Parts: sequence; structure tokens; C-alpha cells
Amino acid sequence: MHLVCLCPTYGRPSLAANALALFKAQVLRPFDSADLVILDDAGQIDEQFEIDPPGRKRWVVFSRDAWQPLPTKYPEMVRLHAAWSSRDPDAFVIWDDDDVYLPWHLASHAEALDNRADWSHPAAVLSTYGIDPVSEPPRPEAAAGRFHGAAAVTPECLAASGGWCADDRADYDQEHLRRWSAAGRRGDPCRHWPPSYVYRWADTHRNHCSGSITANRYQRPPIQEPGHVSLFVPAFDASTSALLARLRA
Repeated sequence: MHLVCLCPTYGRPSLAANALALFKAQVLRPFDSADLVILDDAGQIDEQFEIDPPGRKRWVVFSRDAWQPLPTKYPEMVRLHAAWSSRDPDAFVIWDDDDVYLPWHLASHAEALDNRADWSHPAAVLSTYGIDPVSEPPRPEAAAGRFHGAAAVTPECLAASGGWCADDRADYDQEHLRRWSAAGRRGDPCRHWPPSYVYRWADTHRNHCSGSITANRYQRPPIQEPGHVSLFVPAFDASTSALLARLRA
């Protein structure tokens, strides 16, 4: 199974580097492969790509200085990936730059989709909302109908559900989940795996997309980390490092 992870980012290269580090830490099943597509529409990160040995994980950065509303970035990343790669995806995986994906996240989706599911989404996630992840453990939360960032979907399910939302509507995430469920396609709650997704907000110390909503529409957020990034490398941020250490303990 070939999974394509979609990571939109804007004005915070350190979170994009954290998202890349989490992708590189994924433990794939022996017969799976994955790409990570990062779309930087602040134009800060140089366009580049890398193939990790033994070649089953690849990542690419597309950079342009032309901000887009968040929902429109997903179909754009799919288009860019199709132009860059000769390999068709079996599924798309949402890969938010400000959340944490534990090392079995991709494997859990791959297993669910291999079991004839058309989309997959965990029954429960972990959350650091309202807590300090350095001193407190993340809290479990029910995920049904929420946490779009934890989901994966096949191209066939996307087509049957009307495709990606392609405007600036603020509820695009819940709308995607609703569409996939309503399309009559089989979903899977990754039932054989513990939670693999951690929702973060304040502990990133960066703007959250939910804070960029006005009149139910996404507005352009500020660039919080100015400057150009020519050497883009994976790097866990302090909050993620503390969280991973706590979960391994």
C-alpha cells in the first residue's frame, strides 16, 4: 500500500520540521511505502525532496509565496504530488504540522484500508488541549466526527463523496468526515491499534488554525517565524520530544 501524507504549513518552519521528523519516525509495514507532501505557501522553505533508504519513504516540499485558505491546499497538494510522482496513491493521510503522529500511525491506517475500508479514522485520540505535556500525560478523547487530522481516505472514496472542499469554509474538516461517512463507503476505526494521533494547540506556542476563523471563514494568519529556510531538516520541537519521552516511559 502506498500512502501519501498531505501537510499544509504557513509561516512556521519549525512546525514543518517537526512534522517531517514525525514522518521519518514512522514504522511502515514491510510491504508499504509513503510520501510526505509539504506545501509551504509562505514561500519560506526551499523546494526540495529526499528519498530515505531503502526508498520506501520520500518527502517533498513545494514552496510558493501565495497564501491559500487552508481547505484549498488539499486538492492542490494532490495535484502537485501527481505531477511529481509516477506512483498513484492508495490513500491520502492528513498530516497537520501542529499535531503529533506516533510511530504506528501510518501502519494503523494501512491495516484498516487493507481490510477493505474506504476511509479510516481512529475511535479515540490523545490531546494536550489545556494541559502542559511536559508535566501531564495527554488525555484520551473520543474521535467520532472530529479530529480530521487523524484521518485517511482513498481516492475512490474522495470521488464518491464529492472530492475535497475547495473554498475557505471553516468547517471543512468536519464536512470531509461527514461526506466520507455519508457516501456509503466503509470506514474503519483502526480498531486493532492504540491511539496514534495527539491533538495539540497551546503547547506549540504558534497560531492554531482554529484561531484564524472569522465569520466561519479562514483568514490569513500572521507569519510567526520570519525568514528564509534553505537548509530544511527534520527536528522534533521541545513539546513533541517531551511528549514522546512521556509516552515511551
